[in-house]
Amino acid sequence: MTWTANATRSVGVDNGLNGNLGSGMAIGNGATARFAGTGHRMTAPRKAVLRAVDRADGPFSIEEIYDAAPEVGRATAFRTMKLLQEVGVVCRVPLEDGSVRYQLAESEAHHHHLVCSTCGSVSEFSDHSLDRGIEQSATAAGFELDGHSVELYGRCAECRQCRPTGPCGPMAAVAANS
Repeated sequence: MTWTANATRSVGVDNGLNGNLGSGMAIGNGATARFAGTGHRMTAPRKAVLRAVDRADGPFSIEEIYDAAPEVGRATAFRTMKLLQEVGVVCRVPLEDGSVRYQLAESEAHHHHLVCSTCGSVSEFSDHSLDRGIEQSATAAGFELDGHSVELYGRCAECRQCRPTGPCGPMAAVAANS
């Protein structure tokens, strides 16, 4: 199996660090520019949502975007995030607990996610043989495949090296205070 992994980002798992929309540009570099290249109208509400995405310090929920853009209605925030996902500006990351976070897509190509259940980091990876296997399984079952997503949950190399049973780095302080 060959796969490629992209940069790691921290996801908003239940770590006591809620509200990760800061003033930095850690995750959102280019969201506005990437959307501008899609041919869709740049309305004032979309600009506000894109600014909030650009300010995100890590993966975020739609609720956090809505809170960070108070001039935008709730339904508009949800519709805009759906559009951003459809045009490949952001990707949806389902978490093990059933919640969903979003992050700026690292690649416009089809990809999957590795989600660390210790520190919450998310890495994108592509595996063409996995994709072919999924397509072949669907075809063999007589199923017309519209798309698929794969999230793999486990512990990243850094967490496995740092601490075999619990969180490390900034998460160790959160765990110690629990």
